[in-house]
Amino acid sequence: MGKLKDILEKYNLNDKDIEIIIYSIGNIYNHFEFQKRMRNFPHHGELSLGLHIIDVVVMTYKLGKKKLNSNDLNVALKIAAMHDLFTMPWQNNPISANKKFLNRHGFAHPVEAVINSYTWFKEEYNDDADIIIDGIIHHMYPLPVIVINSDDNTRELYNFDLYQRLPKNIKELIKKSSNRNKFLNLSWCRSKYVTGKIVSKADKKVSFTQIKSFRSALALITGHNKELK
Repeated sequence: MGKLKDILEKYNLNDKDIEIIIYSIGNIYNHFEFQKRMRNFPHHGELSLGLHIIDVVVMTYKLGKKKLNSNDLNVALKIAAMHDLFTMPWQNNPISANKKFLNRHGFAHPVEAVINSYTWFKEEYNDDADIIIDGIIHHMYPLPVIVINSDDNTRELYNFDLYQRLPKNIKELIKKSSNRNKFLNLSWCRSKYVTGKIVSKADKKVSFTQIKSFRSALALITGHNKELK
């Protein structure tokens, strides 16, 4: 846990704060899929996806510790730790460039993150699956997310094979959440739970400090970032 503790300490958190965060996300952080995203997985510009996620986790903690009870805070931190666990680096990815517009990273990655995180960390979901799924799916609000109507319209997801293996109840929760306030095959709404709303707010606060230019922001939709070396 040394590296995680070093990252958290730069935010001047006390030992109790760090203990709470490690308790909530330690199993996720230590997983090889998360560690893979700590390096060679550029997210906002050249910043690694793993470091972005840790920033969002800490910001979620700061925003939520006075507003949420201990159980809800624990759930919010798990949502934050899993909100961007999409499948592969998306900037300047030629495969992404050939996808249908609405299936590109900015619109589709929240669904991919749910599929991946449940596949890798289903024990973290327990009785909170509806809350966690809704929080991850709508973390990009006001940017919309793709609507999942059936198994057929998930074929362009990078992790379609993992989606096929999900339990029926998890697939139904994904469909239910992504169909709220739908228009033009996109869902235009925030999470219906306070935990998800706090994670979404934390993600915006962190991302606004990490995205350094208009081109970098536009890459969320186009997938092409000329500024990335």
